[in-house]
Amino acid sequence: LEPCTLVTLAYGLAEVRELTVRKVTGRAFLLNGGGWIERCRVTDSEIDPEFNGGGVGAYVSYGHVSRCRFDHLSFNANRHQSFLEVRSNNLATTSPKWAFGYMDDCLITGLKGRYNTTVKGTAVSITRDGIDTGGRVRNCTVVGNETAYSLSASEYAGSIVNCIFTGAISVALTDANKLARMSNNCLPQDIGSACVVAADPRLRANGVPWADSPVIGRAAPLAGAENALDLLGNPRLGKDSLQDIGAIEYQPKGFSLYLR
Repeated sequence: LEPCTLVTLAYGLAEVRELTVRKVTGRAFLLNGGGWIERCRVTDSEIDPEFNGGGVGAYVSYGHVSRCRFDHLSFNANRHQSFLEVRSNNLATTSPKWAFGYMDDCLITGLKGRYNTTVKGTAVSITRDGIDTGGRVRNCTVVGNETAYSLSASEYAGSIVNCIFTGAISVALTDANKLARMSNNCLPQDIGSACVVAADPRLRANGVPWADSPVIGRAAPLAGAENALDLLGNPRLGKDSLQDIGAIEYQPKGFSLYLR
């Protein structure tokens, strides 16, 4: 069989939850007509060199990917492949005319793009289709990847908030209004509004912050955070009411003694 897309969601009420995909050779998930993917994992896959589509882990132009893991995916091909692609979608004659892709609380790690010995590919690509604002990525951790770029954001990328990216990044956002879409991120260089710059975000191998990580308590407050959960199902807001940057919230060890 030729490499193809394994799961396509093209309906607003469609849902896929707690599915693990392995040994995929094309694209794991395509969301181009609505739908929701939550608590899924795509892992242990070598993409066929003949597959020439973007977003081999997930291509999200209309839909929502939440609390998922994408790890140990690879390709060996002479092209600039994206592992995750989040964008807007021009629906032309339908209503609403414009739709958007969203990715929240995801961990992206262990990706490897190459052509023989040359490093290739992008871990997360954020762009648009015929509209001034593209996809949205929030509270994601993108670390430990062997790709040419950890992040590629086109001039019309949507919001990138509370995310961790290590490795080279390519951001084409230029004017102040567009740069304002990037805030409270942990990046290897200072780009955007209120960015937290850290070459080493101080994370464990599984993406959990160490106690001295600069991502702790530095996230921008988001609507609904009081009821939100991180990748592991932990509450986003603890007793300090401060949210962390990235997919996984720091959980203090030990116990507390309250006297009154």
